[in-house]
Amino acid sequence: MNQEATVAKLLEAWQDGGISEAEEAELLQLLDEDAELRRCFAEQVMLIGAVRAAAEENPRWLALFDLMENRGDSAGTKLLSFEDAMMERISPTKPGRWYRSSVTLAVAAAVALLLAGSFFLKPRWSGDSDKAVLVPADPQIAAVAVVIGASPGTGQDTGTFLRPGLISQNEGWLTLQTLNGVSVTLDAPFRAEILNYDRIRLDEGLARVHVPEGAEGFRLDSPAFDVVDLGTEFAAKVNADGTGTCRVFDGKADVSLLDSIGEVKRTQRLTANESVRVNPAKEDMRKIQENNGDYPEIKQPPRPRLALPSTYAAELMAMGPSGYWRFEEILNKEVPDEVPGGARLLASGSAAIASESGGNHSGELTKRWQTEFFQIPNRNVPMLQGDFSISMFAQFNWLQNFALISAMRHDKRSQGNAFILQSYAAFRRSGQSGTGLHAVLRDPPAWEGGVEVFGNTLLRPLHWYHIVANRKGDQLSLYLDGTMVGSETIGTMPVDYRQIFVGRLNGNASQSRMEARGLVGHIDELAIFPRALSNEEVRKLSLTAK
Repeated sequence: MNQEATVAKLLEAWQDGGISEAEEAELLQLLDEDAELRRCFAEQVMLIGAVRAAAEENPRWLALFDLMENRGDSAGTKLLSFEDAMMERISPTKPGRWYRSSVTLAVAAAVALLLAGSFFLKPRWSGDSDKAVLVPADPQIAAVAVVIGASPGTGQDTGTFLRPGLISQNEGWLTLQTLNGVSVTLDAPFRAEILNYDRIRLDEGLARVHVPEGAEGFRLDSPAFDVVDLGTEFAAKVNADGTGTCRVFDGKADVSLLDSIGEVKRTQRLTANESVRVNPAKEDMRKIQENNGDYPEIKQPPRPRLALPSTYAAELMAMGPSGYWRFEEILNKEVPDEVPGGARLLASGSAAIASESGGNHSGELTKRWQTEFFQIPNRNVPMLQGDFSISMFAQFNWLQNFALISAMRHDKRSQGNAFILQSYAAFRRSGQSGTGLHAVLRDPPAWEGGVEVFGNTLLRPLHWYHIVANRKGDQLSLYLDGTMVGSETIGTMPVDYRQIFVGRLNGNASQSRMEARGLVGHIDELAIFPRALSNEEVRKLSLTAK
């Protein structure tokens, strides 16, 4: 098959779908092997999109380029001359909404990557689909969101990771959380598309969005309008005729009216308790009176509780910890240490104890706008030195960069954070992105140096994890639920940490909450060992609680 015929076949598949798996595999291979073919196909797709944009309310090529924007160019191909030539041919004076620098730089390689995900060789809507696009078993395909709740009968499992793609339901509701912490409840019937962890397109239906501190800039697209969050909670409704409404409950957001080809006609900023109605056909956007009750709440199941067997404490104590805090109570601003004569763990600010089922409790750090953390104050004898293990359970209310443990050197020689264990919302490792475990060891005064360890396993919000950081000799290893998920050689770096913070980077009151990276969630059964636990001991501490 010559190039012209191949491009024609690709365009037929792109527009109509319905090709066989064998034909699809052959086209994928051809695109993967032939850079010029990828370039030619991308050019034709762009031209078709430009021609159809004025006639189609929701052109497929907009979604294609939105996805391309976030896939990167693994081959390093740069098509600047192609970009300039295409813009001259399509719209020399006024580029449309799809024209972004990162798109055309990545077109050639991105087309093959998107084909591999079977995005545009399938019909856009299946009509009877009630399931979100799930992450395949291939760990190289990046998830961008996770299901945190769904109505009964929808077939959605809490904790299922989602990759970019189409989602729709005819009944019920679905709540997902992007991997940087944005929660979105979609009420059926809805049709939407997850573009990345900062962007969702709502073609029809009703969505309520909560954007936590640190995730500002989230964007909800629709055929009628776009909403760009500026630190808020808002809801949007998109009707079948293309009209829609948007309401801000807290904070503020920019709502932009779009024309027939997706260009912004004008933008209006909404603040708390303000709503607008948008009619793109009439190019009309005006404020209206609505009530908060006109939109659904963010829906999710109750927060899971950590239920431990009665033998857990005894089995952990038998392993010889130097400190063990169960978070059963706070007495005089102090969490009792189960180890006689052990270290003090002080509760600072609004740090509290949350009741759990089965008689257990946990440390609660959820008052986001207040200073709160637990702290082992500066000690004459370092709490962490040489080989050590830190064992704890942790639960994240949402997914962002949250400090679990930070240890400081605080003496006449040097001061500052030298060991940090945290969740990390933007890491990329082995082709995977999302929130996972991350640890860093630094040897002051070279604060920019040190060693990082990435636990390359995605975390979920509102889920209890058993987490262990293990230093043995020249190795630092991270464990999640009893399985090693990351390990790096740290050499002869000294470890003599005298001050430890739990749930916060440090105790500097002048830092903002995001700079301090305070945990928003719960912790339990924190233990520090003066040695490295064995793999079997780590598994025992994890599996005992299952």
